[in-house]
Amino acid sequence: MKRMVRLRAASLKTKLLILLLLLSVIPVIIVGLTSRTLMFRSGMDQNKVIAEHFVDLVASEINAQIISLDQMLNALIIDEAFQRYVHTSNEDTVSQLRQMQDFGDYLEKLAQSRTYIRGILYVDQAGKTFYESGAHNESINYLYDLRDDAFYGQLFERDSLSLLPTHERSYMHVGRKEVFSLVKPVTSFSGKVEKARLIIEIDPQVFFAFMEKTERDSYHHQILLYHEATGDRIPISEGEAPAALLAHHEPQAAQKGTYIYQKNRSEGQIQVSYERLAYDNWTLISLAELEEMSKGTKRATRVVWSVGALLVMGSIVLATLSANSILRPLYRLKQSMAMLGKTKKLIEVPRASHSEIDFLIHTYNKMLTRIDVMEMQVFKTTMRQKEVELLQLQAYINPHFLFNTLEIIELYAIRNEGEKIEEVVQIVAKMMRFSIRQDGGWTTVREELDYVRDLIRIHQLRTQNDIGMQWLIDPASESIPIMKLSIQPFVENALKYGWSPEATAEPLELIVESAVSDNGLRLVICDNGTGMDEITLGYYRQLIASRGEIVHDYFKRHTGIYNVYRRFLLAYGRRLEMTIDHASTGGVRITIEIANKGDAEDDPDMHHR
Repeated sequence: MKRMVRLRAASLKTKLLILLLLLSVIPVIIVGLTSRTLMFRSGMDQNKVIAEHFVDLVASEINAQIISLDQMLNALIIDEAFQRYVHTSNEDTVSQLRQMQDFGDYLEKLAQSRTYIRGILYVDQAGKTFYESGAHNESINYLYDLRDDAFYGQLFERDSLSLLPTHERSYMHVGRKEVFSLVKPVTSFSGKVEKARLIIEIDPQVFFAFMEKTERDSYHHQILLYHEATGDRIPISEGEAPAALLAHHEPQAAQKGTYIYQKNRSEGQIQVSYERLAYDNWTLISLAELEEMSKGTKRATRVVWSVGALLVMGSIVLATLSANSILRPLYRLKQSMAMLGKTKKLIEVPRASHSEIDFLIHTYNKMLTRIDVMEMQVFKTTMRQKEVELLQLQAYINPHFLFNTLEIIELYAIRNEGEKIEEVVQIVAKMMRFSIRQDGGWTTVREELDYVRDLIRIHQLRTQNDIGMQWLIDPASESIPIMKLSIQPFVENALKYGWSPEATAEPLELIVESAVSDNGLRLVICDNGTGMDEITLGYYRQLIASRGEIVHDYFKRHTGIYNVYRRFLLAYGRRLEMTIDHASTGGVRITIEIANKGDAEDDPDMHHR
């Protein structure tokens, strides 16, 4: 008991000496007794990191290649000549040849764009077939009916991008080299999946050649692609994976992970690392035998004992000599860090020498001097990101407006009403100048309302229906800066969905209101149309209540109000309040309130600061 009291009363230097001695002796004993287990586990952890990194690298590369090939096939599918070829009769060979000439150059470039592409095959249930071999100069046996082939005939059952296992090209005259295939269903311009397939035949030896550049010999392993549903596999490295392992590969729900497999005690353990590919439920699996990692454990244990003994002796000497020099700068550093944590004050620690601890102090001091700069850089970067997204959203133009305008001009041209055509052209030119004007995405309430008036006039000319308009405009609000194209989407939505002659005989009436108060700007758009059902209204209320965090699938098809609401959030932040509700007139009432500017963090717009 007295010794414990004496130890508590001892100086910090003495305590440090005792602590360093204990920290030297105890770890040496523990490491010496458990070195085999610890080193084996360390090797397993290292092997796990290497395997997972390797699997992630290979999976990412395979996904990137498949994405690239898919995009190139999409470019071919949307080619007009190719679409005509798909729908051309099998007997009309002249049209087929003419159409193939139109898209043949792109097909040849596609086949030559990757060294691992052996060829590109097209087949449909009508019997049409073509093959592009690129630089391989291979020829297809066109008398061979792929529809009756056991392998290629079942491709018409696949309606999504698929990766098929290694197989022989039975349709070739010669050179039936084994390949694996990427199958792409052909879709028409209407979105219908046609009974036609594009097949990229891939040479596995060339496709996986990039992995030869990695340090595969750093641990013994096998790599393969495995399809759990069908049991198909595509070997990437040499060796055969145990069939029992693949049969018991059960982590169906996980996208990636690592586990240890051991069928029985007589067999060694195998570390399995896997990651799901992005396509067709294929899994990339890496198998590493763990027995190889234990060979050097005994030899390493003896080295640990020897190093441990030397460490204990050296620690006693070094602890005595360096205790004071270590403690002084550490105390100063601790004091400064405590002040930074409690009061946020940046207090630099003076350097006394050029030791490692003082170098740490110097680095800490440099960090303190850069904190304010880094915070400002992060803030500016965030603002720039919001600005880019805001400008992208503001650049949205509905192409249907241009199409409808052209139809109006055509209608009045047929009627030989030149004055109406001149009016339409002038209005559209004015609206387009407003849309593409270099103003950073901002305008005034007056200009925005003028744009809305032009939009309504175009609608009247197109539909030849009068619209009852009420403009309740506070003159004081007309000069207030506002986000461009902020009122127009709501008015256009009312024109498009709010009224139809089949729903009601009453003409459409719109109310547009703008007012200024001490709190800020208030905008109201109201109509007497058919209104909005409760389910749809609920989607908008949920969107607004969550400040854009909860987005229903409904907005994938109806993007107008959703996009303008996102623009409002980016431009005004917490200053924005918006409501969408039933109007007393029977339609929809939209109220937008923009509070006056407050703190800079509430005003993310960098142009209009």
